[in-house]
Amino acid sequence: MFREDYKQCNEQIKPDPELIDNILKLNRRKVKIKYKRIKRSLLDKMGAVAACLLIIFSFISISYRLNVNKDFVLSANSYNQIYTVAQAMKRGDLDKFIDRFFDVLKGPFARKDVLLISGDVPANDINLAINQNYSDTNIQVSGVQEADIMKTDGEYIYTISKAYRNVIIYKAEGDDTKVVSTIKFYDDDIRDMKYYPWEMYVTNNRIVIIRSTVCGEETRVDIYDISDKTKPKYINGLGQGGYCLSSRMIGDTLYLLTNFVFDENYTKDPNTFIPYLINFQNNKGEKTLMDPSDISMIPYPKQYRYLVVTGIDTQNPEEHISSKAVFGSGDNVYANLENIYVASVTRKDLKDTTRLLRLSLDKGVVDVENVGSVPGRILNQFSMDEYDGYFRIVTQSDNEGSNLFVLDDKLKIIGRLEGLAKGESNFSVRFNGDIGYFVTAKMINYKFYDPLFTVDLSDPENPTIMSALDIPGYSSYLHPYGENLLFGLGRDTVTIKLSMFDVSDKTKVFEKHKFILDSKYRYSSALDSHKALLVAPNRNIIGFSAETDYLVFTYDENEGFGLAAVINIDDLVKINRDSSNVARGLYIGDYLYVYYPEAGLVVCRMDDFERVTFVFNVLSKSNNDLHNNRVHD
Repeated sequence: MFREDYKQCNEQIKPDPELIDNILKLNRRKVKIKYKRIKRSLLDKMGAVAACLLIIFSFISISYRLNVNKDFVLSANSYNQIYTVAQAMKRGDLDKFIDRFFDVLKGPFARKDVLLISGDVPANDINLAINQNYSDTNIQVSGVQEADIMKTDGEYIYTISKAYRNVIIYKAEGDDTKVVSTIKFYDDDIRDMKYYPWEMYVTNNRIVIIRSTVCGEETRVDIYDISDKTKPKYINGLGQGGYCLSSRMIGDTLYLLTNFVFDENYTKDPNTFIPYLINFQNNKGEKTLMDPSDISMIPYPKQYRYLVVTGIDTQNPEEHISSKAVFGSGDNVYANLENIYVASVTRKDLKDTTRLLRLSLDKGVVDVENVGSVPGRILNQFSMDEYDGYFRIVTQSDNEGSNLFVLDDKLKIIGRLEGLAKGESNFSVRFNGDIGYFVTAKMINYKFYDPLFTVDLSDPENPTIMSALDIPGYSSYLHPYGENLLFGLGRDTVTIKLSMFDVSDKTKVFEKHKFILDSKYRYSSALDSHKALLVAPNRNIIGFSAETDYLVFTYDENEGFGLAAVINIDDLVKINRDSSNVARGLYIGDYLYVYYPEAGLVVCRMDDFERVTFVFNVLSKSNNDLHNNRVHD
């Protein structure tokens, strides 16, 4: 099934007609154009101008009537208006009018309110207490949960297997750990088979499972009541068009972001170009087009795409709390307790620009607040941060070096550092209060060298470099490890490298210890995804998968890193390298639990990391090749 779906997706890929048209236009410039052709071209463009002005002033009228007091953000009141904008985009006529149009709006639509966001999270805020007895997904912002394939509530462990299309609930009791129930997505309803489980959340007796189609045209959220862990009870499923870009959960509220792509051969029929929502239980899976008033236009949208953001109450998921769509799409997402920032990279005249969109969050209600942009391209979500009302972002501008920008609540640049480490690539970023760290790297004689920059951000208008440490290798992920230490995971040259930086004196940051893995460890999913990394300073362990092993390290401030355990299941089952590389680890009490999606759950004692039991995936109760027991595609 998966292979057939994947093949169908590839067959659906078509060259972008806009790209082809632009190439042809470039070639035509070399040919002498006759007067009649010029005249006709001018008439065509004048028609496009009229259409654009009509739709633009329609948006102005709408915005004033609705009292929309936001920079650069306009909402529609009809599908016909959206269609007209899409047509202008299709012809390539919209950009220059957008430039002039939004320049005009800077005056009458200037925001007067100021929203201050503090990076210091109150200790009594919801879901923010640090439970020292168990770990969970490695997240960026305290109190803002991120989805993953393995979760725990401290008593039970919940896992997703994309290959088997199921969710398994384990009772975590050390050497007596066992499977208590399974949620299957492959044989109960043939229509349900097209949705593969990707990630999930667990909150207050709810398990929230995010599933998408192989081609990414649709994403759904299935919510189960797990008050009785042995009998999960389906409550409802809510969906939306597009592939899953990202998601976040604050308290019991889920925010789901998708990129909805509509076909370039759309017609005036709204069903061909408007994003939609789905209520699988209450509306029997029928698609409902989003209201035009919930669709916004911003400068420089990506053609044929929308960013769709919805809020869902997982305790009472009868319908979406709110939904917003924005012309354009996103690449990376940063979220705190009040805002979501979506970044997308555009390229024009051989230069990258990162476009920023801010959406406010309030108990499931999503609202489009403002847009902005900065030069260069963003690396990932850790390149963004908001602290004390200021938004900070690190970008890279090809050979021109790395940049750090500070923006105000209107997403206007107020402070900057540009052109740092020219000719080098940006590999990681981490913000911690008034301090920012970022790593660039260059290759010299086939070896990487890693400048780690430390930046003082206490004066937002004047960010200042405090130190720049240049060492062999680079860190692709940075993580605060206690008060005066910063952990880095990356590469030496080819093999994986662990670094611990002393940051007690920000003007003299240095690499205190390092550990270079054996050359057989060439790759780890933790190099690309922070969720694959277990970092627990309170228990003094660092864990991640590498090749077919799960490695556990300890750290001593005098002795440095120690390889405490190499966990594998080669003696039990045969698994492929790709599967083992997405292994996850977490601890509960005195036990470490390592999950292999195609195999099962390994349980080890924390004192010596000896394996005490292995619980097979319920579909894999065999020591044979697990591929023989998979749900075949």
